[in-house]
Amino acid sequence: MEGTSFESSLARKIETRHQVLLATNDYDVRTPNRCRGLLHIINQEEEPLLSSVQKQISFTVALNGFFIASPPVRGLICFYEVKEDKYYRFSIYNQATKTCRALASTQADETTLMETHFGYDEIKDEFKVLCIKSNLENLWNVITYEVLTVGRPSEESWRRIECKVPHTSVSHHGVFDDRGTLYYLAHCKYDDTHTKNDIMSFNVSSEEFKPIPSPDGVDLINIGNWRLVNYKKKIVLVDDENGFVYKPNGDVYVEIWPVFEERRRILIRNWRDYARGPANELRYYDRFRGTTRTGELVFSPTKVTTEGSVTVIFYNMSTQTLRRSVVQLLGRGNENRFVDTFLDYVHNPLPV
Repeated sequence: MEGTSFESSLARKIETRHQVLLATNDYDVRTPNRCRGLLHIINQEEEPLLSSVQKQISFTVALNGFFIASPPVRGLICFYEVKEDKYYRFSIYNQATKTCRALASTQADETTLMETHFGYDEIKDEFKVLCIKSNLENLWNVITYEVLTVGRPSEESWRRIECKVPHTSVSHHGVFDDRGTLYYLAHCKYDDTHTKNDIMSFNVSSEEFKPIPSPDGVDLINIGNWRLVNYKKKIVLVDDENGFVYKPNGDVYVEIWPVFEERRRILIRNWRDYARGPANELRYYDRFRGTTRTGELVFSPTKVTTEGSVTVIFYNMSTQTLRRSVVQLLGRGNENRFVDTFLDYVHNPLPV
């Protein structure tokens, strides 16, 4: 960044039009030592294909490495390199200004497992990266929590912070709410005999952690494949394995577990006629990504097709209608090419 914080007058210029951001990696057979991080934007409003724009950025990575993109925060994306279950280089990218720069590196060895989350401190007008390090050989004895405040490159450094509840992050992507708090799934140690998977909250401003018990009836360890999403500005749990309940008439119920509330079922009319099926293929294809600012439900796959396309499905609960946007993200290839879907991306005119 150009300073330790953004100018408030510029920060107000963040574009308010919200969009869907697709992020994936692609290896070029002509340059196998390079990996491209591909980003594609579609509008969240009607007729998304009319204004689809694809941008590409490239990083040099190890042959067996790839980049993971954080959920965008106020228009910025934090990329981190993954290699053999370790994270190495960090970069901040702004697609609006097409600028990218590396952040300060953090030390790790072959026994270190790291998880990273990206957030924004509205009080100090600062972006921060949270890094949780654990030891694969001795999990609970060696856990550290570090924060990097994004500012002048010459002044950036990682600093340790304290956490009263030892935990490791068990989800690549957390959820950042409008109140400046990060949420992610965590494996927590409450005492020498009590460990449990719960939801961890991290206040980006105060840098304080607070565990949130999982809802009644939810087993985050043994049953299901759980994620956190934003549903109408509420943080909810969704189960990618068991969260869809099919009806004989082609409708489907999507089950969600709001924090501190009982389970809810959302009815999707005519799902079978519009989405890819049958039911046992749902885990591979469409997953619930949350709601847009206008209240539409969004579904998308975890992988691109062998033809390189991705289909994003929108459901309007008021009109009970479905629409889809088909994006040609990559060229032909194998079926093991993953894609992330992030909602409510906005352009930010500030330089990185």
